[in-house]
Amino acid sequence: MILSDLNAALRNLFRHNGSELAGYIAYTALVSLFPFTIFLFAVAGFFREELLAQNLLSRIMSALPAQVADTLLPIARDILSGKQPTLLTVGALGTLWATFTGVEALRLALNRAYETHATRPIWKRYAEDAFIVIAAAVTGLLASALIVAAPLILQPLQQHGMLLPGAIRGLNLGRYLLTYFLLTLFLSAAYKLLPALRQRWRRVLPGALLASAVWLLLATLFSLYLAYFNRYNLTYGSLGGVVITLLFMQLSAMIFIFGAEFNAAGSRAANR
Repeated sequence: MILSDLNAALRNLFRHNGSELAGYIAYTALVSLFPFTIFLFAVAGFFREELLAQNLLSRIMSALPAQVADTLLPIARDILSGKQPTLLTVGALGTLWATFTGVEALRLALNRAYETHATRPIWKRYAEDAFIVIAAAVTGLLASALIVAAPLILQPLQQHGMLLPGAIRGLNLGRYLLTYFLLTLFLSAAYKLLPALRQRWRRVLPGALLASAVWLLLATLFSLYLAYFNRYNLTYGSLGGVVITLLFMQLSAMIFIFGAEFNAAGSRAANR
């Protein structure tokens, strides 16, 4: 059952032009990434938690391959060093709208996977886009708060002998598990809300779990590849970092689409 769904998902990934759609998603993701970062800091400013937003940005970048993070992080910091818009200003709303482009690219790929078409009115689609963007920002800030607060609480307890010696190592493992959980949560929400059809959570969870695991594996392998076999700077010169970033985003988008195709294959098999 699972093997047949995986096989069907892989076939449909290319039958539905998943590679081409992944390239489109990678482009829109790069375009909308920095507006989303600005909006994230606007949300953090609303809650007076700018330091949490900075920590979240660093955590996100640390999960990426080093050369991808080295390309994106300086740009993000340069943008955020200027005056930030407050949450309800025209500037913040404009950056929020810019991120809708990336969400709509994901919606297009999901509709292709489920072989359906967008039927919802545009206002409803934008409302869903806004919900996903805001939820991603708030969830990220909450996760960052947990990550920052946990060591501050556990380290004094360990120093006073109130914790087992391996507690801090367990915390580090917990951070990886938290990354996996949040990624699965985000993908599940995207798989459920974006396509133009109704789905239950249990139908979207398998693809989200699969895509999250494959993405973490991709990030690890891509880092090793760049460390030992990278020749992009020789080919593209100063644009090497940008090319590597786009390539990583395209591979990530293909994993996102593959997870949706896996869910779609499972739904078709269940309806037979």
